[in-house]
Parts: sequence; C-alpha cells; structure tokens
Amino acid sequence: MEQQNDYILRLEGICKSFEGVDALVDVTIGIQRGEIHGIVGENGAGKSTLMKILSGALARDRGDIYLNEEHVHIHSPHDAQKLGISIIYQERNLIPEMTVAENIYLHDFPKTSRFLIDTRTLNAKAQELTNSLGHIIDPSSKAGDLSVAYQQIVEIAKALSFKANIIIFDEPTTPLTRNEITLLFDTIRSLQNKGVTIIYISHVLEDILTLCDRVTVLKDGRFIQTVSTQQTTQDELINLMLGRSLKEKFPAREKRIGRKFFSILEKQDRKEVLHVNQGEIVGIFGIVGSGRSALMLNIFGASPDGRFFVEMDGTHLENTTPLEAIRHGIGFATEDRKNLGLLLDMSIDENIIISLIAKNANLGYLKQREYAKISTRFADFLKIKMVSLRQFVKNLSGGNQQKVILSRWLATECQVIIFDEPTKGIDVGAKIEIYKLMHDLVNKGNGIIMLSSEVEEIIGMSDRVYIMKNGNVVKELLDDRITDENILTYAMKGA
Repeated sequence: MEQQNDYILRLEGICKSFEGVDALVDVTIGIQRGEIHGIVGENGAGKSTLMKILSGALARDRGDIYLNEEHVHIHSPHDAQKLGISIIYQERNLIPEMTVAENIYLHDFPKTSRFLIDTRTLNAKAQELTNSLGHIIDPSSKAGDLSVAYQQIVEIAKALSFKANIIIFDEPTTPLTRNEITLLFDTIRSLQNKGVTIIYISHVLEDILTLCDRVTVLKDGRFIQTVSTQQTTQDELINLMLGRSLKEKFPAREKRIGRKFFSILEKQDRKEVLHVNQGEIVGIFGIVGSGRSALMLNIFGASPDGRFFVEMDGTHLENTTPLEAIRHGIGFATEDRKNLGLLLDMSIDENIIISLIAKNANLGYLKQREYAKISTRFADFLKIKMVSLRQFVKNLSGGNQQKVILSRWLATECQVIIFDEPTKGIDVGAKIEIYKLMHDLVNKGNGIIMLSSEVEEIIGMSDRVYIMKNGNVVKELLDDRITDENILTYAMKGA
C-alpha cells in the first residue's frame, strides 16, 4: 500500500450526472508521481468524463481533488493549466493555418514591442521544445501540413509550454499507424524520464500493458480496481471491465453463403475487382495508402473517379451519388464517425433516420411518429446507452456513436453494408456486440464488406479476404490461406 505522499494527484468521491443519469459515482483514484497510469473501461464507463473534470472542461457535482496533497478547485481548462495539468484529446486542437511555433505558444507570444511578435524568439523556443522531445520539426511549417503523428508531438510540446507536470492522453493512438504508435510511446517514455506524470486512456489493452506502470478499471461510472500492469493480463482486465470473462474474441457462426449478387468492376475492361456473395463477410486489408477506403468511397459515390462501376443483382450502377447508392441498397459505415458519419449537433433519432428520409424522399412522406418508432426499435435492439433519443450524438461514447451509425444502415434495410474500421476506438465488450450484429446481418442474406487494419479482426471475421496495395486488389485469399503471414506478405510486397 503506497503512502499518500507518493501521490501527485488524488481524486476522492468524484460524482457527476447528466440529466439524472449517473456518469460517475463516488470515484476515488490515486496517481503516483512520475508514473504512466492507464485508465480502462467499456464505452460509457466514465473515463473521458473523469478526465474532463480533471482538466476543467466539466464541473464535478461532488468530490475533491488533491494536487501534491493540497486541495484544489478546477473550474476551467485555464485553472487546470495553471496547476500544471494538460490534456491531449483524440481529436487534434491545432489551428492548421498557423505555424507549429504559433500553435505551441498561442497563449504567450514573445514580443519585440507591445504589438509586434518576436518571430525569431518564438521559433527558437518552439524548436528547443520539440527537440527536447527527440523530434526535429520545422517551427515555421504549417501545422496542417504535418502528419497526424507529428501533429500529436506538437500537441505534447504545447502542453509542456504550459509547464505541465501531468499530461492526460485520451485515446491517442486511434488515428495512428503502428510505426506512429511506437513513435508516440517513445515520446511518452521520454516525458516520464523528465519527471512528467502521464494518465493514459485507451481501449487497446495490449498498449496499456506495454506502456503503463499501473492501470485503473472503471465500470458504469464506478471505480473497480487499480492493479500493476506487471501483475495482470488482458483477460483479467477484460474480466474487471465486463464483470465476466470473455470466452472468445470472435463469436462463432454457422455459415450459409449464397449466390454472388454484388460486384465491383473496372470500367475500362470490365474486369472484376471484387465480389460479395449473399450471407458473406468479405474482408479487405491493406497498409496505409493502399486505397481501401478510397475504393469504397468511389463506388458509394462519395468520391467517384470514373474508374469503376457496380453490378448489383443485374442492375448496372455507374457514377452514382451516395443517395443513389442508398436507394439501391448500399450502405457505408465510415471510419471517420465524427467528421463524415455523424451529425454531432443533432439528436440520436435524427441521426438514425436521416438516410431513411433521403431514401424515401420520392416515395411520399412518412409520419414523424413512424420515424420515432423506427429510431426506438433500432436504439433498443443495439442497446444504445442514452438519456433519450433526443440526446445529442456528440455526448455519446465512441461505441454508442458507432451503434447510431449502424442503426442508420439497419433502418434503411441495405443489402450490402461497407464497414470501414467497424471497431476502431471501441472497447472489447462493444466489439463483440458489433461482431454479433454483423453475423445477424449476413445470416439474413445480406453481404458485408469489412475494411480493417487489424489482421486478427480480418482473420477472425472474414469468409474471404482481398489484399490491396497502391490502389489495386493484388490478391484474394480463401479458407486456410487466410493467415497473418499471407495477409502481411501480400500487403507489403504485392502478388
């Protein structure tokens, strides 16, 4: 048992509710000085709510916060920054048109006079800060021109410019490649070596066990347990998160694969690129830049380039718009939930029925009551955790946001649904629910195209697999040929 003076931060009895629904209930956590402390839990467990309270973005209803054993009051992000607490969210908070240096020191520009910015000093300070993190980044370059990984390094430098001694990372690896994740972890460890305390929120348990010293589990807004990562396993953490053991990552299903009913073909020579059979999950894998998402956006009509067309049950679809694709029974659950998939400032029910309204626009007006019944049916079926259907989607957890998108395509009764990274950024419990839903869909005779960057997911869920490289399908894998070795070999080298 650690002594209290080992703690740089203590949260005691933290409570928070939204419209009568408890988000946090009497949560007490101690963070040791200089450690990397993981926070895990299912979607809706209260992880992000707790960190928003700590960073001043939300006010707690009850409870106390102690920093270096002193009782502190955090009413705003500015209060948190003054206390040395900074948070780096999953979505970047940089201004793309401004330079790296300007973004880092936006709060405190060095000046040569009252109105003139000292650009030389500004760039020098920014360069020194990024160099201290082990990265050479041109301080005069535009933030929007950097890769996602280096934008994250700039976010870290920005936090350090506030003299942060506690930095919170909220799902930082979601947009990153594996190499970029390694880069991030090296940077976080260098921060720890400098005495910075890290709080790290993630759904990726492998990363938690690799990076963190200790990990705290939350469930339904309540503290469950804090354990050493050296003395636990992924299975034990899952058991604590779910309240039960997870017997299998990928649920079994009885395959009933039917006839070919959906094909993508090249326009120039009518060569088939890929096809989908009824009752089948077709996996598509490729490394970053392989063109997976671009191909799907193309045939869905969101980004057409004229190279391909679709044949679906004998119907020729070419140069379609998304609305035409939806009316022909094609749905697209995008990986970019917040920018492309959801209308964040609209309600759950509006997000569920919006594609159905578009699909039925020329078939006459459906009464509002009928739409409400449809929204309620699918929200109940997918067990979306919400206050009501009128709750704004932006206030849902990532897993529940994903369920809203899936509800939308279920409501339109699409025959083929494209799932682009269907489980990205959601917890293990929600993943199983999504997998079971996908099985339910194909068991009814629908077809699924699943794009995933997780080899294990591709192997565990796919009936057939296509490998893409440089914008082209280079290999189709069947049955026992669907192995991690084959998938990665063809993705890296081509056919």
